[in-house]
Amino acid sequence: MTAELASGADFAVSQAWSRALWERPDAPDGVVYRSRHDDSALCVAIYHRAKTALTIVEDRRLTDDPKLLARLIRKYNLGLTR
Repeated sequence: MTAELASGADFAVSQAWSRALWERPDAPDGVVYRSRHDDSALCVAIYHRAKTALTIVEDRRLTDDPKLLARLIRKYNLGLTR
């Protein structure tokens, strides 16, 4: 498949592919794909069936790390509103 699958505007196509993967007999736990908004970044979609195999090792908000938040705002040319 091509990157268009994950980066295209037609979510029905990417959802159909995800459903087909989810239904496979070998039961993959999820999908790794390129970010639609940043080709250098990878995204992960994890199916619910993998829940028991995962452990949260850290849980924090972006606002807890002002330097990281500032880097992301600059990189993606974002702004914050309240």
